[in-house]
Amino acid sequence: MNTTLNVNNLMEVRKIGIKALKDALGPVGMVRFFQQYESGHGDYTEEKYQQPDLSVGEIDAMLRLPAIVPDTKRHPPTCSEGLPVQTGRCR
Repeated sequence: MNTTLNVNNLMEVRKIGIKALKDALGPVGMVRFFQQYESGHGDYTEEKYQQPDLSVGEIDAMLRLPAIVPDTKRHPPTCSEGLPVQTGRCR
C-alpha cells in the first residue's frame, strides 16, 4: 500500500494508525495497546497536595520495612489473562 498520508487530517491519521496497529498486533493486541494509554480517573492536580508531607527519614524507614511475600501456595501467580502461570498459556 503506497498511500500518501495527509498529517493535517487527524481523522485520516487515526484511521490509518488504527489499521496499522490492527495489522501488526491483531485485534486483541491492538486493544491491549490502547489500554496502556487510558486516561485514568481522579484529579491529579488536587490529589497531589493531599499526600502526606514525609521527611526523608520517614521515607527511608518505610523503604526498610520487610517486604510482604505473597503466599503462592494459597494464591498461585496468574498471568495478565487471569490464567494460572502453570498452564503455559501465558505470553
